Amino acid sequence: MASIHGRIAIVGMACRFPGGAHSPEEFWQLLMSGKDTMQDIPSSQFNIDDYWSNQSGERNKMAASKKGAFFDEAFFNVSPHEAMNIDPQHRILLETVVDALDDAGYKEVQEGGEIGWNKSTMGVFIGSATNSYQNNLASEPIDTFFCPGTIRGFAGGRISHYFGWQGPAVVYDTACSSLLVAVHSACQSLLLHECDAAVAGAANMLTSPEMYLGLSKEPSMKAQMAIVAQKRLEDALRDNDKIQAVIVASGINQSGPSESLTTPHSSTQAALFAANCKRAGISPLAVRAVEAHGTGTRAGDYAKMEAIKIAYCSGRTLDPDTQLFVSSLKPNVGHSESAAGMASLIKGILMAMHEQIPAHIGIITRQNTRFGDLGACGIQIPTTSQPLRAITGEQHIFTAIHNFGAHGGNAGVILQGSPIAQINPANSVTSDPRSYHVVVLSAKSHTKFSTIVERLLAQIQVATSPITLSALSYTTTTRRMDYPSRIALSVSSIEDLKVQLQTNPSPTILKRKNSTPKIGFLIGGNGSQYQGMGKELYQTSPIFRSYIDACDTAAKGAGTEDLIGLITGTVDPRSNDLASAAGIFSVGYAVGMMWRHWGIEPSLLLGHSLGKYVALAISRCISLTDAMKLLVTKVRSTHAPSGYQSGGMLAIGIPVQDVREMIVLSGCNGIDIACINGTSQTIVAGARSELLKLQAYIKALPEPPLVKLLPGSVAWHSAHLVESAGSLKQVTNTIQFSKAEVPILLNVDGSLLEQGLIPSPTYLSEQMVRTVRFNLCATHPLAQDIDVWIELSAKAILLPLLRPFVPMKTLLLSSLNDSTTDCWSTITKSLVRLYEAHVHINWAKYHSPYPVQLVSLPSYPFTRNEHWITYSDRLSPLVRSEATSGYSSPHQSFPIHSGELPILPAVHPQNVTPVVNSPGPVSVTRILSQELNVPEYSIKAEDLIEDVGVDSIMWLLLRDRISPQHS
Repeated sequence: MASIHGRIAIVGMACRFPGGAHSPEEFWQLLMSGKDTMQDIPSSQFNIDDYWSNQSGERNKMAASKKGAFFDEAFFNVSPHEAMNIDPQHRILLETVVDALDDAGYKEVQEGGEIGWNKSTMGVFIGSATNSYQNNLASEPIDTFFCPGTIRGFAGGRISHYFGWQGPAVVYDTACSSLLVAVHSACQSLLLHECDAAVAGAANMLTSPEMYLGLSKEPSMKAQMAIVAQKRLEDALRDNDKIQAVIVASGINQSGPSESLTTPHSSTQAALFAANCKRAGISPLAVRAVEAHGTGTRAGDYAKMEAIKIAYCSGRTLDPDTQLFVSSLKPNVGHSESAAGMASLIKGILMAMHEQIPAHIGIITRQNTRFGDLGACGIQIPTTSQPLRAITGEQHIFTAIHNFGAHGGNAGVILQGSPIAQINPANSVTSDPRSYHVVVLSAKSHTKFSTIVERLLAQIQVATSPITLSALSYTTTTRRMDYPSRIALSVSSIEDLKVQLQTNPSPTILKRKNSTPKIGFLIGGNGSQYQGMGKELYQTSPIFRSYIDACDTAAKGAGTEDLIGLITGTVDPRSNDLASAAGIFSVGYAVGMMWRHWGIEPSLLLGHSLGKYVALAISRCISLTDAMKLLVTKVRSTHAPSGYQSGGMLAIGIPVQDVREMIVLSGCNGIDIACINGTSQTIVAGARSELLKLQAYIKALPEPPLVKLLPGSVAWHSAHLVESAGSLKQVTNTIQFSKAEVPILLNVDGSLLEQGLIPSPTYLSEQMVRTVRFNLCATHPLAQDIDVWIELSAKAILLPLLRPFVPMKTLLLSSLNDSTTDCWSTITKSLVRLYEAHVHINWAKYHSPYPVQLVSLPSYPFTRNEHWITYSDRLSPLVRSEATSGYSSPHQSFPIHSGELPILPAVHPQNVTPVVNSPGPVSVTRILSQELNVPEYSIKAEDLIEDVGVDSIMWLLLRDRISPQHS
C-alpha cells in the first residue's frame, strides 16, 4: 500500500437527486428503499404532448416520458433580474457548493478556520455538458445577462467569484464522464499543489425539449447535481477534517479503437481500470465493488462487463469473502448525464460508510444474456441489499467508480472507504476540561433566523449518537461560515443550550462598517491580586499555562521562586510583595498573549501602574526576561535598608480635589495623590499610620464615601520612593528598549507612545514617584476611538473606572474574575460579545489544544424565490411573434431631466415592470428597482451597491438608462 501522500480525502459532500434526495442521508435512504424515481416531465417545464409520439422515427418527437426555478438570489448578492437569466444548473450548483462546504466544515483560515481552507488556494472543478436554458431565454428578447448566465464556463467562475477564491476554476464537458473527469482533474491539481482544497461537482438539468429529442432512447434525465470537497489526505488529517472516503487513484483515457464514436471499448476501459489499481498500489482482486456507468444498452453494458472481467476477475471466485459486486444506480435516478459520475461516487462513499450495498433494481425481466456466466468470474449483481466488507486479507473496502462519456471518454476512480484514524493530533490533552463553551449561529439578514434556531434544536433532539458540547462549539465557531446576523451563547451543557435556544434569542445585526472593530487592552496593577489568581485557567488552558511557565522561568532568573505557588494558591500575595507583583504582571501578560493567540489583536494598550510593565512587554518594547528583571528590581528597591517599607495605599471614592481637601482637614502629613482614576476614585499613598488616620477621619463623616486600604506595604507613586526610583533607574539604563509594536498610553501624563517609537529609559523610574493619571489616558482621542476594551487583570478593577469616560456603545469585557467565578464562564461571555460585534477570532487556535471533532449540523436554509423563463418553441414563427408582441425591453434608455433627481413614490411589489418613455423625471432608486426587478422600497440608501446585486454588467445597463450629464 502507498503512504497517505498522493492520496485525496473527500471531506464534504452535498447532492440534489430525484425523489426528494437533497442530502447524502436522503439519497442513501432512496437507494436502500429500491425506489425508481422516474416520472413524467412537468408541464411547467414544457408541454410534453407537443413532443410525444408513439411512432419511432417521427421528427422532433421523443419516445420517452420545473426543477431549479427557485433560487436564493439575495444570499448570493444576485439581483432577481440577473437570477432570471442564470442557468438553473449554475444556480443550484451555487447552493449545493454551500451545502458541501458546510458539510466539510469550511471556514476561511483568515476568518478563524483551519489552515487548509485558504481563499488563495481554493479550486473549482465542474462537469457540465448541457445548457438547454439558453433555449428558454431565447423564447424572449436576449438580455445582457444571457451570455454570463448560460455559458458553461461561468458555472465554475461564478462559484469562485462569490467566495473570492483564487485557485483554478475549470469547467469540463466530456459528456457523461464530465464529473469524474472534473474529480480527476481536482486530484491532479491538488497533488501538483495548484490548490490546497477543491470543490468538484456537476449539474444536469434539461429545461427544454431539444436534448430530450436527441436522447429519447436514453433513460429519463432529471435535475441532478452534487458536489464533493477534496483535500490532500495529509492536510485533511492535519486540519481535523471529517474524512468520508479517500480517492487512492484516478485516471482517464479514450476509446479511440471502438467500432463507433459512442460505443465503449472493453480493452481500453480494462486498461484504465488496471492502471488505477497500479496507481493505488493494490491488487485488482482487492476491489470489492464496482459502480458501473450502466449505459442501459445491450452493447454498452456488455462492453463494460467485459472490461470488468478483464481487469478485476482474473483468479477471482464467487466465494463470499472475495466476490465482486457490480451494480449501477441509473435505475434509481435515471441518467444524470454530466452528473452521472457524482451520483456513483457519492453512492460508493455511502456504501463504505454504511458497510452495505443497496439492491440493483435494473433487472426487470432478465439479465443481459451477453454477460455469460458471471458467477464463474466471481461477479455478483446484488438484487437485494447485502453487507459490504473488505476483501479477506485487506484492511479497507475498495470501490471502483467508472464513467463513460458518449464521445468515447473513460474516467474512473478507486475509493478507499474505511474510516481513517487521526494521526499526529495537534491537541495536547485527552479530554476537554473547559466548563463553558461558545455556540454560535449566523445567517444573512434576509433569512428567517428562527429557522436556523429550530433546525439546530431539531438536530440535537434527533441525533442518533450524543453530541458533545465541545464538538458542537468547535463546529459552529471554527467550521461554519459567518454571516451578518449572529447569535452567540455561553453554555455549560447541552441542556443549557436547549433552554437558551428555546427562549427565541434575537440575533445581533451589525451594520457594515468601513473598518474592523478596534480593540484596546486594559491592564490593572495593585488591587487585582488574590490567592490562587488564575489557578483554574492555569489547570485547563495549555496556552495560558505556557505563558505563565515562561513568566516563571523569567521570574526565577530574576531571583523570585514563588510565582507558581501564587497562581496555584499555595502562596498568599498579602504576605509576599515580590510574588504579588510577579503574579499581577504574569497573569496580565499571559492573559494578553492568550487573547492575541486567539487572534484578538489590540490597537492600543493602557496599563495602570504596574500594568505598564505588561503593556511594554506585550508591545515588545522590552523582552519578557527584562520586564521581569525590572519588576523584581522595582519591588526589591522598596525593601532595601534605605527603602520605605511602612507605607501603603488608600482608595477613596471621591474626586481628587475633594481628597486634597480631606487630607488638609484630617491633619494628615506625608500623603501624596498616587492615582487619579476619575470622578469616582482617587488613590493616595503614604505612611500606613497616616493612611489609617485619614481612613478613620473619612469614615467618621456623616455621609462617608467608599474608602478602602489596599493590600501591600509600599507607598507607590509617591515621593516616599525617590531613593528606590534611583535604584531602578540604574538598571533601566542597562536594558535594551525596542520600538513599540502597539501604541501605549503613558499614564504619568496621558501622552501616547506611538507605534514605532522607543520609550524613554527613565519613564519607569519616573512612574514610581509620580501620579498615575488614568483619567487623562481614558479621555485621550485614541482611547475614545476604541470599540472594545478587554481588561487583562486577574479580576476586573479598571472597567468600572473606565465606563464614565467612554461612549456607551463601547464594549467593556473581562478576562477573569475573582476565585468564586468560573474562569471559562467569564471568558466565553466575552467571546460571545466579541463575536456578535464582528471582531475577528481565530477559533481554530482557540480550540487547538483540545480533542475536538467536526460534527454534522443542518445545512443553510435558503430562502428561495421563483426565477423562470418558460420555454416557447423558437422554431415556430407564430409562437415567436406572440412571445415578443408588446414586449418592452427593460434596457431601453429612460429620459432623465436635468437638475436634481427627485424621489418618486415607491413601486409596489406587484408593479415592478419597467416603465418606458415616462414623461417625467425618475429617481436612481426607481431605475435600480426596474433593472433589478425588485420593489423600489426594498432598496435602502445605506445599502452597498454590490449587496443589492449590481455588478459590472448591471453598471452598463444603468449607464444606458441615465443620461451622460448625470453620470
